[in-house]
Amino acid sequence: MTKLIHGGAKALWDFQRDREFTGLAYDKQQEIQATYESAGPAALIVKNAVRLQTINELYYDAVMKAANDKDVEYMTSLLKVWGWVVNSSIRALELAHKLDKPDHTAAITAMLKTYREPGEEG
Repeated sequence: MTKLIHGGAKALWDFQRDREFTGLAYDKQQEIQATYESAGPAALIVKNAVRLQTINELYYDAVMKAANDKDVEYMTSLLKVWGWVVNSSIRALELAHKLDKPDHTAAITAMLKTYREPGEEG
């Protein structure tokens, strides 16, 4: 029997070999590109942050249930994945938070320029 790989595994394989995506991966890439062009990268970053946090909390609940059930073997198998997900979630949420902050750089620079250049009225 031939072993089939899912779309994500095939896309990763193509990506690692610098090949264009085909089939399901190509369709998904077009969908993501359209979202990027219409809503910008922040929308994709926030989407991933929320999804990772969701996975994080579901894994945490499973780890706690395994601990309460004293199923150490199952809990141990969950911890590796949960550890990766929680760290990925934190990084994604930090980036999403940075994107939410307004950039006041131009206004501050203009204000400082006004005070540094004598004789100019602002």
